[in-house]
Amino acid sequence: MGVNLGPAQPEPGGSGNILEHIFTGIAGIGDAFAAGLNGVINGLIDMVLGRYEGSFPAFVDGQIAINERFDLLQSISGYGTAYMTLNYWMGSGGGGGLDERGLEIPFRDYLGPHKNCELVLGPAGSNETGHWRLLAPGTWRAEVRVTGLTLETDARLILEVCTPDGTPYSRAIFAKGAFNGTQRRSLAVSHTFVVEDDGYTVHARWTKQASLAKQKLLGGTELSSFTLSRWDIDTTDYANAPEVPDGPEIG
Repeated sequence: MGVNLGPAQPEPGGSGNILEHIFTGIAGIGDAFAAGLNGVINGLIDMVLGRYEGSFPAFVDGQIAINERFDLLQSISGYGTAYMTLNYWMGSGGGGGLDERGLEIPFRDYLGPHKNCELVLGPAGSNETGHWRLLAPGTWRAEVRVTGLTLETDARLILEVCTPDGTPYSRAIFAKGAFNGTQRRSLAVSHTFVVEDDGYTVHARWTKQASLAKQKLLGGTELSSFTLSRWDIDTTDYANAPEVPDGPEIG
């Protein structure tokens, strides 16, 4: 015996048949999905071809909201990340030249909480600075990343560690990264080092070819970062050898 799921005396396949409603609903969902997918595809095509006229919300790094949450760092011995709060045109640094000590890149605000290190900020203006001061000895790792936009010239990104009195102590260099044309390019350098006491400072520096061209470094949390991580409290058997002799030919 069959069961009538529609109104009284429906015609087979007629509008009162529940199966027809189901298939009609599925078809409607399919049409809506296809329309939505076509809209997404058309939007992507418009963006690629430069026809998209909508706006995207500005990205805000969520770590800024937890700058004071020092409790989140209880399980580690040292950490801090900073970023450039402004875009800067970098000059020649007193004569220029790739081999000079260079200009300090100002990293002037925290991105998230920090522990056993702090930012040291110089006066704002054409000579403003911003670097890290270590508040504990041990093995530290520093990583700096910058993004440049410039005329055709070469540059070096330097990560420098100084003693508490300002004497250069250890250094790592990203050698002669070319900035050609007006396209953005990011450079990064990392360095692991050991200090026997607190008070050491860590600086990101910039040098370039001696020329009239200036180089623009772009700030913000997406295009710039300067991070410190304390790996260990041991300070023994640390060797500092910036220059070594040539070895044998390998292979």
